[in-house]
Amino acid sequence: MTMTAAAPAHAVSDTQPGILGTPPGFTDSYTVAINDAGSVLGTVQLGNRPPVRAVRWDNHGRATQLDLPSGTDNSAATGINNHDVAVGAVDRSGTHTRAVRWDRRGHVTELDLPPGSTTSLARGINDAGVVMGQAWMTNGDAHAVRWDIQGHVTDLGVLPGHTNSDVIASNDQGVIAGTSCQQDGGCRAVRWGRDGRIEELDLLPGYVGSSASGMNNRGTVIGGSWASSTVAAAVRWDRAGTITVVQAPSPEDTEIGLVAINQVDVIAGMVFRPDGVIRAARWDQRNHGTILDTESTWLSTPVVDINDAGSIAGTAAAMDGSPYAVR
Repeated sequence: MTMTAAAPAHAVSDTQPGILGTPPGFTDSYTVAINDAGSVLGTVQLGNRPPVRAVRWDNHGRATQLDLPSGTDNSAATGINNHDVAVGAVDRSGTHTRAVRWDRRGHVTELDLPPGSTTSLARGINDAGVVMGQAWMTNGDAHAVRWDIQGHVTDLGVLPGHTNSDVIASNDQGVIAGTSCQQDGGCRAVRWGRDGRIEELDLLPGYVGSSASGMNNRGTVIGGSWASSTVAAAVRWDRAGTITVVQAPSPEDTEIGLVAINQVDVIAGMVFRPDGVIRAARWDQRNHGTILDTESTWLSTPVVDINDAGSIAGTAAAMDGSPYAVR
């Protein structure tokens, strides 16, 4: 099944996703973020072949390709704020990537590299226009970075004894959540304050590692913590750093993954069923989980983001395996 350009989203219910259209010449679509106006950000391509293009869908499901800088071949979108300003990266002939920002009209600006870096990727942008992402150094290490509204870049660094860091979310107060890792792969969830100071978040008792996957304006961070390669838990940290386990919606769910949290502490994520199927899920402020795709009309329904109205964006796999951007 091939979607046409600017096709409106199908009617959306609380439990079933609606398909978003693709521009001419593309068949597959993937979502990465949704804002409070209902604009969805993602990428499109023709099957598994290049080119890959960053796309923004408005709240009526109309798709617009975002501009490419001269000399670039592919683009990938990663985040969008409530002013429809988007960020991501572009690829220069497969040699390196550069972080970029698209304004609400889709015009693109390349973001500066920090000193000693050759490659960068923007991962998100807050409503103040501050961009956060990651840059790769000439020695191979990757560091979390932040671009201010003038485009000046700051290396956020790592925890003592660590070599790599990454960011996953930034709130409107300028606080950033992410993960800092040792050379051997041992990782800890962290928060950076507005001043760039890094804070290590607590582990569950007896656990050895953690990572962050989202954060809201309240400072609540979500993610995961693990005791071993086979023992893990989905967790949330409140503003004070207190850690709480988020339970699976039902006992038969073998694993859950938390992806995003909105400003009223509602979480979007996924549950992994015993048969290998992935289902979209939502957790309320009391950590009560609900599986959304109850009719199982899709092979799987992974989610990527949730807005303050509770609308969720994701990429659903049809029964033939074809991916579709959905909301």
